[in-house]
Amino acid sequence: MVLAFTIPNQNPVLGPAQGNKQEISVYDPNLGNHRSLVATPEDCDKFVNDRNDALEKDNKRTLKTWLYSTLAGLGIGGAAGAIKAKKDAKTVNALIDTFNAELKNGKKYFDLKIPNKYSFEIKFLYEQAKNSFNKLGIKDILKGAGIGGVAGAVAAFTIGLLASIKNSSKSTDQVTQEFIAQHK
Repeated sequence: MVLAFTIPNQNPVLGPAQGNKQEISVYDPNLGNHRSLVATPEDCDKFVNDRNDALEKDNKRTLKTWLYSTLAGLGIGGAAGAIKAKKDAKTVNALIDTFNAELKNGKKYFDLKIPNKYSFEIKFLYEQAKNSFNKLGIKDILKGAGIGGVAGAVAAFTIGLLASIKNSSKSTDQVTQEFIAQHK
């Protein structure tokens, strides 16, 4: 299923000036469509300029929301990933110490009882030439921090995007509503 929607053209459209009056079509966010109003050419120009300023303000706020939420997610996710990776590395290294001691005592690699939860990581740490396991180090913890950081940044970017969409035209809508109220 594809979810599709169209974004309405919210730009005002100026009609020809007829003496002291000019028709302007503005997008009314409350109605969801354009409505035509009559105002002085000066009021129409002021509205267009005020709306453009509000649009620029909305765009800056949207960009800041995306940026700050993504950076926060990167930091929080990276910290959480590093903490989890450090905890897992401590557990895996304790198992490796046990397995290396068993290998030194003559036990074979295939006879070791590697827990399923850690079997994937531990299998890649075994060096057959040395008949021992290598320990996890800071590089592995940093890798976990990187993975957590990316996941956190993606999640925060998505949440920031949704919040930005919701508030993307706050100032623009306010300027438009004030203009509509003045020229009904």
